Amino acid sequence: MLSKVILHNKDKNGLYSVYVQYINNGKIKRFPTGVKVAKTGWNEEKEQVKLNGTEDHKTDNTNIWEIKNKVDRIIKEHYSERGIAPTVDYVQAEYNDLNNVKGLKNTFFGYLDEFIELKRQSVTPNTLKGFKALKINLTEFQEQNKTLYITFEGINNVFLDKYKNFLISKKYHNTTVWKRIRIFKEFLNYYLKAEVHNNTKFKDYKFKAAKGNKEQVITLSLEELQKVKGIDFHFSKRLDYVRDLFLIQSFTGLRFSDVIRLSKANIKNGMITTNIEKTKTATHTLPLNSIVKELLEKYDYQLRKISNVKYNQYIKEVCSFVPELRNVETIIHYNGNETIKNEIERYKLITTHTARRNFVTVLFEKNVNPALIMKWTGHKSLNEFMKYLNTRQGEAAEIEKLTF
Repeated sequence: MLSKVILHNKDKNGLYSVYVQYINNGKIKRFPTGVKVAKTGWNEEKEQVKLNGTEDHKTDNTNIWEIKNKVDRIIKEHYSERGIAPTVDYVQAEYNDLNNVKGLKNTFFGYLDEFIELKRQSVTPNTLKGFKALKINLTEFQEQNKTLYITFEGINNVFLDKYKNFLISKKYHNTTVWKRIRIFKEFLNYYLKAEVHNNTKFKDYKFKAAKGNKEQVITLSLEELQKVKGIDFHFSKRLDYVRDLFLIQSFTGLRFSDVIRLSKANIKNGMITTNIEKTKTATHTLPLNSIVKELLEKYDYQLRKISNVKYNQYIKEVCSFVPELRNVETIIHYNGNETIKNEIERYKLITTHTARRNFVTVLFEKNVNPALIMKWTGHKSLNEFMKYLNTRQGEAAEIEKLTF
């Protein structure tokens, strides 16, 4: 009774157009998805683009599922109300109405699209990826559960448990599952306050994993940072520059997006004063470290732009030159109740965020007042600050006793 996703109309490049097809009483209606794929890149059984079957298979599959879900919703609602499958013409008319701006907005996924656009204006690109991933996951979840149509009113603890189990079945680590549920609840709460819905059943839901859902924190010691600083990169300006950016981050605690914008105008009376992009903090101030001053002067306070992706790639290459960072680290992740252990060389785990954690951990181990460190990093809560620490459990327990 429901629709199917099919390939139709092969073009001169050998690519097929993907359609959502509905048939009733010999009549056929095909709804275009805008996706084109080679036959080898299509999974006919799952009715979706294969991994790397197109340049952006995740987005393409999301577009396909959104259209299929709209068509199937029309069919299900008609059958539920009247006990018979709708005609092709009826489905076409309802689909056209649903695609009107007003009709589209007043659906669960319409509001989710609106929410993502609102977030686009206030969060960093990396943070925005989490909200986009939420939409992809929910679309996949609805597609997998053929009888499910997601609405605000239908979300309760049972729904969230099923969604959690779905994410675990996708082999997401517990930390990722926790983040997905957290931002899902943020979305639901936003539209609860906006009086779009009045369902509060989601509020007390918590992801209770049998295994821990805290990330392992990877940091470099002060001695290791000194060794990174001492590498002679005369043979590579690229690695020399990336190393210097990493050190500036490690000795300021600033995010990459804020470091890359530093200029001479941000330095005054031995202090760095800047605007924090992620939190939109207007005047964030911290002391200018002598190492940072030396590195900024090296580039005449004019740091070249580099993409976050390339930076994360190159910093691993930089750190591979330090012998200690070639030591193997046992990384433990949890997928539901399953413990997953991976043996990975430490330098392969280092990212732009490691530098910020370096700053926090080194200062904490030097017995700098945690309240002062939090002021410099911009952390508002002790709980968030603790996630950046890589220190002994006993010390971490002591800091929990602090009050402000």
